[in-house]
Amino acid sequence: MAPAYGLSAYDRWSEYDRIDIPVLCLRGAESDLLLADTENRCATAGRVRWW
Repeated sequence: MAPAYGLSAYDRWSEYDRIDIPVLCLRGAESDLLLADTENRCATAGRVRWW
């Protein structure tokens, strides 16, 4: 799914994969700011320790 603001080529996963610190994610069940698919990918990407 392309972002609503039209930046379909916006991809920062390589940078995200280099994060090596704990990450806290607060997401509302009906959030349209952070999609559930994106949250799930963040939780399994790279070396991030998901808290």
